Amino acid sequence: MATIIRVFGIYQSRSAVEAAVRGFKDAGLPSSEISLVMPETRAFQEMITKNDTKAPQSATDVRSVVEGALGWLTGVGALTLPRLGPVIVAGPLVPAFAGGQSDFSESLSALGVPEIQASGYQQRLRGGGALAVIQCQTVEQSQQAREIMEITCAEEITSTGNSFSERTSSAA
Repeated sequence: MATIIRVFGIYQSRSAVEAAVRGFKDAGLPSSEISLVMPETRAFQEMITKNDTKAPQSATDVRSVVEGALGWLTGVGALTLPRLGPVIVAGPLVPAFAGGQSDFSESLSALGVPEIQASGYQQRLRGGGALAVIQCQTVEQSQQAREIMEITCAEEITSTGNSFSERTSSAA
C-alpha cells in the first residue's frame, strides 16, 4: 500500500494562492490531488475588490468566483464548519470536511497533522488565510510541492506521511 504524503501551507492573499495553483499545474501535479480551504468571507471580499460590484448573494455566487479563478481544481463546496464557520473547500478533501461533525483542527488531525499545527491552521483561516493541501504519491512530488509553496510565499509549510522526513518552515 502506497503512502500518501500531504504537504500543507497557508497563504495570506488570493494572488499568492492563484500563483501556487499555477505553479502546481505547470509542474504537472494532478489537479485531482490539490485542495484549498478558505473562509467564505474571504471569497466575498475578493469578489468586491476584484470586480467593484456588490457582494455575491449566495454560496452559489461564491462558488462561481472560486471556480472562475481556480477552475482547474476539481470539486468545490461551500461548507460551514464548527468553530470556523462558512468556508469554501476545493479538491479531494471536500469529503473530509463535509461531515461537519468535528471542528476543522480535528479533521486535520485525522489527516495526520499534529494537533498543535492543526489548531494553528484553524487560527490562520479565521484570520483570513487560505490553506493549500497537496496529496503526493511520491517523495519527489512532495518535494516539488514544497518547493512551489516556498517560492509562492506559503507560510507554516509542513507535511504528513511516514515516507517523508517532516520539517516545518515559515516564510518571512
